[in-house]
Amino acid sequence: MEQSWTRIVRWLSMNVSWAMPAIAPPASPQAIADAEREIGVRLPEDLKQWWLLADGMTSMVFCLPPECQPLSIADSLEDRRRHLDGWRAMGELTSSDDLAGEMSLPFLDLFLPIGIDGCGGYLYVDLRKGDLRGCVGWCNGEEHHDRVEWGSTAHLLAATAEAMDARVPCEGPYGDALPEPDPELFVIWRSVNEAG
Repeated sequence: MEQSWTRIVRWLSMNVSWAMPAIAPPASPQAIADAEREIGVRLPEDLKQWWLLADGMTSMVFCLPPECQPLSIADSLEDRRRHLDGWRAMGELTSSDDLAGEMSLPFLDLFLPIGIDGCGGYLYVDLRKGDLRGCVGWCNGEEHHDRVEWGSTAHLLAATAEAMDARVPCEGPYGDALPEPDPELFVIWRSVNEAG
């Protein structure tokens, strides 16, 4: 985790240095423990390690594919509450005995947002039981939670670092993409096919 995050930060510092002040300081172990208590399960070790390196971004820096801002623990929990409240208000059940990685229409108690695109889309960690526990999925805000994009938070960060540092296209919900610096959005994840 530390190596991948270091590579990401180095790329940001070299290509979009004005985004650097948005990287939040590390989270406290107490904040992580409080999050686990609220959700009711232990968080994956790689997710905890990432938050102990940096507690998200303080502004919209789209450094994760497919153009997402990493969330702080507080924002992650707030986003989770908002999704759960919305689905419950529609009369949907937010609990499930399904295994991690299996399709779900509603947002579930054991989904935890870790990145947002500012337009309703979000990356989330699936905390349900099973071999895929800790996998990262993507929801564009309108579709089902029906596809595993990365096997873990560590896998997401490693793929992001490779795309930034070694120009290896990163697989994601919209196909293979590479990051491009942008003076307004900080980072644009452009489809390899689009780039030609």
